[in-house]
Amino acid sequence: ITTEFVDEDWGKVSFDIKNLIPLDGDGHWHICLDYREGKIEPRVTYVDLECDSQTMIAETFEAFLAKLQLVKPDYDFVLLGIKSISKLKKAIEARVGHKFARASSKHCGYKRYVVEDNSDPSNRLWMSPNCCGRGFITSDNFYYKELKGLLPEEAIRLPGCPADAFFASASSSHWISILKECCHELKLEIYPTSEFQLEL
Repeated sequence: ITTEFVDEDWGKVSFDIKNLIPLDGDGHWHICLDYREGKIEPRVTYVDLECDSQTMIAETFEAFLAKLQLVKPDYDFVLLGIKSISKLKKAIEARVGHKFARASSKHCGYKRYVVEDNSDPSNRLWMSPNCCGRGFITSDNFYYKELKGLLPEEAIRLPGCPADAFFASASSSHWISILKECCHELKLEIYPTSEFQLEL
C-alpha cells in the first residue's frame, strides 16, 4: 500500500503502512501480507484505511489459509444445463412482462442479469454465471491501469460446481415460481444452493 494512495484518498493513518502488501480489499480496507517486522514469513493483517484501524488476523500465511472457509454465493438456486442464457431470459421476460436490464460486470467482475418490476420493487430476479474472469479491478481503482490485464484467465466462483452453471435468486415467491417453471420448460436442472452437493 503506497503512502501516495493513502494520503490522496484517506489522509494520514496512525499506523505504518510501509511493507503492507494487499491481497484483497476495496480501497477502504485491505487484507495484507504484513512484512513490517522484517520477517521472512509475514503475518496477515486486516487494515481499514477509512476507519484508521488494523487487526492481525493470522501469525502466518499458512495459518490464514487454514482459517478460510468455502462461502457459497448468496444466490438461492444453482441452474445447470444452460446452453444459452438468452433463451432463459426470454422465457422469464414473457412471464413477468418486463425486460432484463443490460447485463453489467463492472461492479463485481461477472455479469449480473437482472429483471425487475418497476412498479413493485419486491418483484426482482437476478442471475449470474459461475465462470468469470480470474482477476478483477474496478476502473476507478487507483491501480487500475497497472493491474487491469494481469489475470486474463477465467476461473469459477464456486469450486465443485460446473463451470457452465448459473446462480439465481428472486425476491418474491411468485417470481421464484416463474424461475422454476421456466427452467422446467427449458429442461434445465434447478437446485436450491443449500442442497447442491459440491464435490470439492
